[in-house]
Amino acid sequence: MMPTAWVSLLVHAAQTPSPIPVPIKEVDPNAVTPGLVGLAFFIVLFVVVFFLLRSFTRQLKKIDIPEGGVRIDGPQSSSIASDSEVGTT
Repeated sequence: MMPTAWVSLLVHAAQTPSPIPVPIKEVDPNAVTPGLVGLAFFIVLFVVVFFLLRSFTRQLKKIDIPEGGVRIDGPQSSSIASDSEVGTT
């Protein structure tokens, strides 16, 4: 195509009218409700949370913690200074 053909094509594209905007239908905010789907969702959500909490409490009851606290047996890391080493040079 010749350069003048490109120019005439661009001019023609610039002159085409834009589409007519479609008016947006107004929605009454008082008329919009979640309905039965929203109710069913929350009922299922509450049932699932109930069973998760029940399982969680059962697992916590299985843990046996002595009254004196938990004693950690094992060697201390060499990078941590003990109380006797602090302040000595």
